[in-house]
Amino acid sequence: MAETFQVLGDLSSAQQVYYMQHGVFAVDVDELNSGDISFSLPQDGAYSFAFEGNANDAAMYADRLSGMYAGGWIGVEIDQNGNMRKSCEDPPDKTGFCAIAESAGYEPR
Repeated sequence: MAETFQVLGDLSSAQQVYYMQHGVFAVDVDELNSGDISFSLPQDGAYSFAFEGNANDAAMYADRLSGMYAGGWIGVEIDQNGNMRKSCEDPPDKTGFCAIAESAGYEPR
């Protein structure tokens, strides 16, 4: 889970740099990598990453695919002013995932 916190933090930073360069957020990792930013998502199969961006804001989410917290997710949303919101959701019928995420600044939805 710590690696996923790091990945989402790095994506947020990369999006902010991209926004400063282009005046919009990248819509996906390919667009983010189109300039001098180089970013790749982990391919270990533990998480699936979703990525959204437009002129005003960006959101990056990681869905847990396996293990005891499968079905839980964490996400980071940022806007053009640099405001960041970290959120999480426990898997269906399980608790504890967001309790771990809260220690890293994520808020349950």
